Amino acid sequence: MSFKDSVRIGLDRNLEGMRQVLDGLTPEELLWQAIPTTNHITWILWHMARGEDIFVGRALDLGSSWIDGDWASSLRFGEDDDDTGAGWTIEQVAAMPEVSIDLLRDYHSAGGERTLAEFEKLTDPDMDRVYHPMPRWDVTGAQLFSIIVTERSAHMGQIAFSRGMQRGLEGQDQRAREWMREMRRP
Repeated sequence: MSFKDSVRIGLDRNLEGMRQVLDGLTPEELLWQAIPTTNHITWILWHMARGEDIFVGRALDLGSSWIDGDWASSLRFGEDDDDTGAGWTIEQVAAMPEVSIDLLRDYHSAGGERTLAEFEKLTDPDMDRVYHPMPRWDVTGAQLFSIIVTERSAHMGQIAFSRGMQRGLEGQDQRAREWMREMRRP
């Protein structure tokens, strides 16, 4: 198995895992904060999708789907193309406007699919090439996509933890069986 095969599997599994972890959550659960100084699920999902959009878009000279794809307008907030939520105060997180979770999931999925499509175009030599996703930040193609997989996994874990804090272990046995079935698929 090549590096690209491993990353491709990680990117695919991350998107499917996020769909599962968000499945069935209520609007109240999406905005729930375990304590007043934690991020809620809606903010985490937006933040990770925006971060990936900016990171991949700038590194590969694709532009921003947040602005170019009209997601900011559709979701009715965040006209600043540089804003990923990093550095937001907890007051800003709590004051995040109510957004359509379906639209936000669509933005996240569209970004993930764009990332995978662009990844598929890259060659092995592109994995050694240096990209510039952020000012004063240089990464190889391999590092770029490894960071995406790692960040997605970390944020999905935060969302799963928040879900678990609210719902306990409901449905976990079934989810684990489904996940194991998926892992056995070639």
